Amino acid sequence: MRSFWFVCVIAALALVLCACGGGEKKAARTLDDAELREMVVITSEGLPWAISLVKDQAVSNEAAASEYPDQEQWLRNYEEWGRTGGHSAYFQTQGEGLFAVQVEVEYYSSIEGSQNAWSAVHDFVISEGALERLRAAGLSEPQISEVEGEKVGDESAAFRILVTAQSQTSETFVVLFRREGVLALATVGGDQGSATVKDAVAAARQLDARIQDILKR
Repeated sequence: MRSFWFVCVIAALALVLCACGGGEKKAARTLDDAELREMVVITSEGLPWAISLVKDQAVSNEAAASEYPDQEQWLRNYEEWGRTGGHSAYFQTQGEGLFAVQVEVEYYSSIEGSQNAWSAVHDFVISEGALERLRAAGLSEPQISEVEGEKVGDESAAFRILVTAQSQTSETFVVLFRREGVLALATVGGDQGSATVKDAVAAARQLDARIQDILKR
């Protein structure tokens, strides 16, 4: 069951499409992968349950683009937005019914790039394309809705994702937020009813605090 849940989390997080629109062109500070990793390797502090790191990994433009049918188009999009790197981390939880926590950051060389990426993710998550992506991952009866959640970062949105596999329904809460040139996701979930949007916000707030600390250096 734990392996199934990681599939759900990965499917829920892989929701980025090409962006459009303008935004602030202020340059963002250059970050290297060591700093991006430092952002995502969160701790149990401030969370309603203990977590333990399963794995973390850098996510290059090529690796991110390879998740999608048109890899070349994705690479062009990343170049246009100024995406210079990303890092993700996966955690187990010790709370009953909770199977996974994932956080991810992407760094863009301008605030405009991160604003465009944020808007694109938001619009895609609530589109039919996101549901099709979950179905393609083998998850039946997917439902995605935008829900109320406390603001995190410069702008944020929260989502609830329900999926069913082998007659069992799992529930995911995702907080998408942006802090200057960093686009970030915090995802929490497990058996239906075992997590709330407040849990995802708690993970996002710790992630945001770590992002701010590193940006201030």
